[in-house]
Amino acid sequence: MAKLVQQGISYKAILGDVSEASDYLVVQLKMTFEATAEFAAKMQDTTQKSEKNMLGIMDTIQHAYYLGVDSDNMFL
Repeated sequence: MAKLVQQGISYKAILGDVSEASDYLVVQLKMTFEATAEFAAKMQDTTQKSEKNMLGIMDTIQHAYYLGVDSDNMFL
């Protein structure tokens, strides 16, 4: 959770869906939690979506990953 705070995610958002969304990506994308927390924070910042929408966004990320899109290229 500290990594999410360092990335500028509010405590309210962490207790909401951003943390849960990050946890799913740890398993699905086989990333470390630190890398996933940073990824989730950047994705929320990039998309300007609220924390309640982050689970849907992370679901889309997971689908794109399994279609062969590299997670590093999702911000381009």
